[in-house]
Amino acid sequence: MPRFLDIHDWSYAFDFAANDCRILDSDYETELSDDDVWSVGADGGGNYYVVLTNGRVAVWFHEEEVIEADTQFDNLDVFVWSLVRYHAVRAGTLRLSDVEADFRALGQPGVLAPGTGLLASLS
Repeated sequence: MPRFLDIHDWSYAFDFAANDCRILDSDYETELSDDDVWSVGADGGGNYYVVLTNGRVAVWFHEEEVIEADTQFDNLDVFVWSLVRYHAVRAGTLRLSDVEADFRALGQPGVLAPGTGLLASLS
């Protein structure tokens, strides 16, 4: 997990304020603080996976400093479940056909969003 979540001392519990990074909610107007999110890792491209105060997991998109609405997961368990299978497909351990129905049944925007969801990058 640490390897494909980019969990390092700089990405876990990232201090957005100390690094002069804003956190905008998905409406692009509401400013959030470090008290509203907890980073659990990064995607390797500058974006952070964050847990919100409501328990949902989302992507903080670094270019716009915003919590993306279409990349969210219901909770940390579903997020980790999805990423493990996503990386297993990428590594060739599982076939997409082995997990696609389960992905769709969970109905997670972070998996299903056209163009940005995990399935889009596997297709």
